[in-house]
Amino acid sequence: MKEPNSQKRTHRPFVIAVTGGAASGKSAVSRHLAALGAFFIDLDELSREAVLPGSPVLAEIVDTFGPDIVTPDGTLNRRKLRDIITRNRGTRQQLEAVIHPEIFRLMNLHINTAAARGQKLIVVEVPLLYETGKQALFDAVVMVSADRELRIQRLVDRDGVSRDQAQALLDAQMDDAEKICRSPYVLYNNDSHERLLQEVEKLYRALEQRSAGKKTKTA
Repeated sequence: MKEPNSQKRTHRPFVIAVTGGAASGKSAVSRHLAALGAFFIDLDELSREAVLPGSPVLAEIVDTFGPDIVTPDGTLNRRKLRDIITRNRGTRQQLEAVIHPEIFRLMNLHINTAAARGQKLIVVEVPLLYETGKQALFDAVVMVSADRELRIQRLVDRDGVSRDQAQALLDAQMDDAEKICRSPYVLYNNDSHERLLQEVEKLYRALEQRSAGKKTKTA
C-alpha cells in the first residue's frame, strides 16, 4: 500500500473516495471500510436512484437514447445502455452529462446528513472519479487496482459477459497506471480476498490517524 505523508485538514468529516476500474475490487474495499466503522455512500446505488421511473434524469436519457432504453416496466435497461456506451465514447459522454450532476447532488445530501449525525469518516465509492474530474471534492483517494487479465475473468464470471465485452469495457476506462500515479493510497487486489481485507484494515487505521490530525478551522 502506497500512502502519503499525513497533512493537517480542516475540522469536518474526512471524506474518502474509493475508485478503480471495473472488477478491481473497489466495492469489497469500500464495504470493508464501512464494516470497520466508516459511513458508506455508493455512487452506483445513487445512480439507480437518479434514474427511477418518472425521474427527470430518466426522461432525459430516453430523449437522448430513444424509448428502447427502458424496459416494459419503465425502468432503465442498464445492460443495454452499458453496451451502447462501451461501443461509442461520445454516447458515454452524453450519458455522463445527463446523470452525473444528479448523482453528485445526491452524494452531497448524504454527506451532509452523515456529518450532521457526527460521522467522522465517510467513504464514497466513485467508479469514475478521475474521468469526471471530481477528485478535489475528497480529502483522500484510494485507488484499487488488479491485473487486467484477472479483471477480465472476474467480469466474465460475475456479469456473464463475453470476453470481448469485458475487454471493451476495460478499454473504455482510464488506464490503471495513470490513476495509480494520481492516487495517494493504492491497494492491489491480485491475491486472496483475505489478503485484501488485511490491507484494508491497515488502510483504515491510516485514514483514522489522518482524520484525527485534522486542524480545526479558525474564524
